Formats: sequence, C-alpha cells, structure tokens
Amino acid sequence: MKRALLFIFLIGTLMSQGFSQTFSLLNPPDSLIAVDKSVAEFKVDMNIKNTSDDTIQISMLRFHNVMAATSDTAAGTYFCWDFCYGTSVDQSQSPILLYPGDTLNSVKAKGYTGGEQYVMFQPGGIDGYSEAKVRIVNFNDTNDFIDVALNFSVGGVLNVEDQLDKSKLLSAPYPNPAQDQASFDYELPPGTASGSLIVYNIIGKRMKVENLQGRSGTHVVHTSQLKPGVYLVFLQAEGRDWVSRKLIVTQ
Repeated sequence: MKRALLFIFLIGTLMSQGFSQTFSLLNPPDSLIAVDKSVAEFKVDMNIKNTSDDTIQISMLRFHNVMAATSDTAAGTYFCWDFCYGTSVDQSQSPILLYPGDTLNSVKAKGYTGGEQYVMFQPGGIDGYSEAKVRIVNFNDTNDFIDVALNFSVGGVLNVEDQLDKSKLLSAPYPNPAQDQASFDYELPPGTASGSLIVYNIIGKRMKVENLQGRSGTHVVHTSQLKPGVYLVFLQAEGRDWVSRKLIVTQ
C-alpha cells in the first residue's frame, strides 16, 4: 500500500530541515520561483547562520537536477561555494568555516576573502519547469544537514507534467494482453540520461526492474514468469516515476 501511494506525482517541498542542529538557512527561497526566459541567469543566495556554540564547517551537495531547457548547452544549474563549479559538478570541494553566531554574509563583512555561496539557474531562453535540490551539510557530521528544493517556473509552466507529453515518454504495451512478452516504445524525459522500466503487481510489490538502453527506443519485457493478472509498468528516470502503463498478463 505504501508503494501505491507513491504512484501519484509529487512536487518537492520547499525545505526539509533534516537533522540540522548547528546551523540554519536564512531567507529560504519560495516554493515556486518565477523566472523570465529572457534572463540569462537567476541567482538564489544561500546564506547560512551558525546557531551552535561550536565552530563548524559546511559543504554543499547537489543531489537532484532536472532541467527543461535541454536544447541549450548553457541551460541548467550550477553552484558557487567559495568557488564556482560547472553544471556537471555536484559537490563542493572544500568546506566553509563558520564561527558561533556567524553568517556567511557577516563573515564577508569581517574581511573574509572567499567567494560567494549561491545556486545559479540558467533558463536557456525557453519556457518550462526545472528543479534542483541541494543539501547543505555539516562537514564533520553528515547527519546534520538542510535540504533545499528549488522549483523554477519559466513562462508560467507550473510543474513537470505541464511540459511533457506522456504518450511520447512511454507507449501502451503491445500486445496487451500479453502472454510471453510485451513491448514498450519509450523516450526518456528531458534532462535525464538513463532510465528503467519497473513492473509492480496491483498491490504495489516490485516484480521486475529492467534497465533501458539509450535515451529512446523499444524495450521488450518478458512476462512468462509473471502470474496472470494486472500489472503497472513505470518509466523511472533520475529516481522519479514519470509515467505508468497498465499491462495485462495471460497464459
């Protein structure tokens, strides 16, 4: 039943405080950030305050990044954490030292010579919905972190479903009903590089996981070992379920 509840698309919440006890994020971003496509770059500042009595070191990790503007090589997100990293880099190299009560901005005011701390979004000149998630973490205690979800709306596109034609992502299975095998035509969502087809029975138990070869094509699911019944086949990419199709297996 838990799996069945996950069959509904979910948009990430603004911020999960995780287990952070030593620092906080000041001025967190809105749950949906409106950006005009004419803007080359849109900056989201990450100002952290040390709320503990100890000196801490904090790092940044980007663990989710799905961009709508895949047609433009300059589109996407990158982040600066003292140093600015390219769009393909997901983790800062060096932590930043914060003394008790200090914020990143106050450290700069005291003469700190390092760089800035922010996430930069590049819309790529097209309308669409893009999202990224970053984790700000205590370098000495990985259980001490804050997760920040950044959801960018360009041109009024409010979510991923608005910009995707699901029929192009995953076709209905054929033949259906199926005896020994069923074929699916698929195309991975924009911004994703790899995916899989996952077969669940009607109560949400995972029965098969099959990796897809290439960003688009036809994949054959062999069903001879499945009991007769109704199954749900999900296209999953970047850890997210994008679309499902109903498959009927007979003998």
